[in-house]
Amino acid sequence: MAEFEEMAVTSDVKSGNMVFEPVLEEGVFRFDCIADHRNAAFPSLSFVNPKDRDTPIMTSHNVSSYIPTFECVLGEQIVQIELPIGTSFYGTGEVSGQLERMGKRVFTWNMVAGAYGPGTTSLYQSHPGVLAVLPSRESLGVLADTTRRCEERYPDPKSLVKDLHLTGFKAIWMLDPGIKHEEGYFVYDSGSELMSGFKQLMESLLLAVTKTMPETNLHRGDIELGGCQNHSHYHNVYGMLMARSTYEGMKLSNENNCPFVLTRAGFIGSQRYAATWTGDNLCTWEHLHMSISMVLQLVSGQGIL
Repeated sequence: MAEFEEMAVTSDVKSGNMVFEPVLEEGVFRFDCIADHRNAAFPSLSFVNPKDRDTPIMTSHNVSSYIPTFECVLGEQIVQIELPIGTSFYGTGEVSGQLERMGKRVFTWNMVAGAYGPGTTSLYQSHPGVLAVLPSRESLGVLADTTRRCEERYPDPKSLVKDLHLTGFKAIWMLDPGIKHEEGYFVYDSGSELMSGFKQLMESLLLAVTKTMPETNLHRGDIELGGCQNHSHYHNVYGMLMARSTYEGMKLSNENNCPFVLTRAGFIGSQRYAATWTGDNLCTWEHLHMSISMVLQLVSGQGIL
């Protein structure tokens, strides 16, 4: 494990080299700011087995060629990786823009982006991964395997709305129906077995299933995934988990058929359960041209409709 070199700049700023350990297979490393952060992290939903990322390879003696550095500033975590001059970058998912991502800023937070353009910085899926091609023609991948959003900026929605009103803005809240908290209601009582129950209900559904994600809800996830959390904890993976339960439910209802699931929202790992499309694009030559690089940037084998 790399030696941790921490430098306290102020009480609100810390920086240093990230610590690492080999995981999954030879040449793959997991990086964390400090060992305590690694131990406190939730399992990764990018893997079929969410705990695969947490199991180090004890027999590996490889050392990472590149060590990222981190900086914590006023509650924000900033990670930098210094690569050789002439390195080109690809990936980051279906976000619009040129194929080569040098200079492109991408926000990995699932957002509705109707009539997006070349400058759009986020779309319906989050793929926080970058493929770096080095001048030597070797390549390496960097996956920022985190799904949570910083809660420091908007910890108090009521206060936020009040401040917006004082500056002349009017806030419009979208309310979506959710599962009522009522003992005896079979959906509520199913608890963590909801996914299994959803699969069993598939037989009574029609040939097509459509659903959207509530934006203001409280999620009662399994304990090992974080348990009961606010929406920001599960936002990016909610669409993927819905696609997964739909796929498994359709497979359970008819094992002889290959389920076709189409999702607009997703995260890395969605390719196991569903195809996707490039969102609410326009019927223009510009959007047709953009779709080529957007599809290639998925780099995960996910089907496109």
